Amino acid sequence: MSDYTRKDKIKKYERLIKRVNPDIIIYTDGSIRMKSKDGGGGLLMLDRRNRKKKRILLSLQLYYKGGMTSSRSELATFLVGLMVAQNIYYSGITVLLLSDNEYAVKGFNSWCDKWIADGILHKKANSEYWEAISDIKNRFPENANFKVAHVHGHTDSKKENCKGILGNYLVDVLAQRAVDGKKTVIKKDLGGSFEEGLSSKVEEILTEIGIDFAF
Repeated sequence: MSDYTRKDKIKKYERLIKRVNPDIIIYTDGSIRMKSKDGGGGLLMLDRRNRKKKRILLSLQLYYKGGMTSSRSELATFLVGLMVAQNIYYSGITVLLLSDNEYAVKGFNSWCDKWIADGILHKKANSEYWEAISDIKNRFPENANFKVAHVHGHTDSKKENCKGILGNYLVDVLAQRAVDGKKTVIKKDLGGSFEEGLSSKVEEILTEIGIDFAF
């Protein structure tokens, strides 16, 4: 990756943040180990409402035991990001969910609705994931100020000692730790924002779509 390309991608991200000006940013990323087919997911939720002092509300390392593909790990973690957004969203705030997986972002923003309208969603790869994603999407209030956007991954540079897009860099690290550590780790500072335990909600939905989800 050339310096120009990396810097251009970072500038694109910075323009997105400036334009949307989100109160809450949720970053997600997935990983996989090809030999074992184990998967990992990383999620980070950042509170920007106090612009001078940002606050991490939630970080997740998600471990998916066996039977995973790269797309499935990405979609599973993206789905968890949607669940988190849906549970913390209320009128008056702007929530932005960022993923470096274009398949998940484009699927959420346009493809999935078209597949359902055309009656072909069941024919698509990972249809059970898309059904769950669509269900969560439809739970948001009409005209909710919730956006999903693509962010370029791997914008860090060892040569320049630069972490690039820091939130995306961190969720990649969390996903790698999860799959290598073979466990799920949840750290939260939500002040009771979730009506139910987050872990039980995540486990229930992921189990429904066929993921062996391990705490």
